[in-house]
Amino acid sequence: MARYMRPPNTSLFIRNISDECRPEDLRREFGRYGPIVDVYIPLDFNTRQPRGFAYIQYPLYQWCIGQRQAGNLKLFFQAF
Repeated sequence: MARYMRPPNTSLFIRNISDECRPEDLRREFGRYGPIVDVYIPLDFNTRQPRGFAYIQYPLYQWCIGQRQAGNLKLFFQAF
């Protein structure tokens, strides 16, 4: 497959999340915009604490773009 012919990325990068935020919380909030394949919150290797960001994977690229254009992301993060 050519370099420019690969499929678009379906992951949404979320930053500045709270240490108390769980994958279930993100799945509940972002799941209303479309089905979610996976929620991943990376942990620090030494402390095993969340690193403050997450990845949400949607099955289709259109749901990921619709999420960024909706502008609803700031409302969610002000609550945490």
